[in-house]
Amino acid sequence: MGFDDPEAPLYKSDITVSRLRGRVDPDLLEDFVEAEESYAQIFASARAMTYSATMRESELPVFKKGEEEGRDPFDRERKELTKARDTLRVIVRALVPPAE
Repeated sequence: MGFDDPEAPLYKSDITVSRLRGRVDPDLLEDFVEAEESYAQIFASARAMTYSATMRESELPVFKKGEEEGRDPFDRERKELTKARDTLRVIVRALVPPAE
């Protein structure tokens, strides 16, 4: 998700989201606050899972042709990142465009 790369689009996005509260449509403030809290949790969880995934990358099993693979080792991470994407959609929809 770009946690440590200043060139990545979501670098420090958890901080950016918290700074956007003043630009939220008042009618959508409750949705924004809920999404902001959810995003902070997802962000922390995704960061931990990313680290853990890189640590176990070298430990991934190798299956022979026709052998049962079991569950996808990155399934949990994929679900969390999907939640992050969906939560960011709520956050972006709640923002009022800047005045021109």
